[in-house]
Amino acid sequence: MPRVVAELAPLYGADCPVAIVVRASWPDERILGEAFGYLQRINPDLVPTDIIAQQASRLRHAQPICEAGFAAKIPPVQTPIAGLQIADTCFYYPEDRGISESVRFGKEMAQRLDGRS
Repeated sequence: MPRVVAELAPLYGADCPVAIVVRASWPDERILGEAFGYLQRINPDLVPTDIIAQQASRLRHAQPICEAGFAAKIPPVQTPIAGLQIADTCFYYPEDRGISESVRFGKEMAQRLDGRS
């Protein structure tokens, strides 16, 4: 951990939040077993033979690490064409790129089209 801090602190600042993700290195079977265990908490009647198919997937990174000054490079959501907005997950940088942020940003875009924002 000290090596990671030493490498990243000059780029992102010593107060930049960091997450340590332990389960990312778990084998698929362990991840799937834990997930099934949580489903059994919700429905104790579930048994392993109820599983039709299962798969564990991983992305190489939880989310992109953006370079310094990235926010200044994001173009406007509103295009020169009236009513046409274009966005992807970079548009809510530096927020986490999760589903809740996507929904929030989509609502904001819709409100702009509706004239409420």
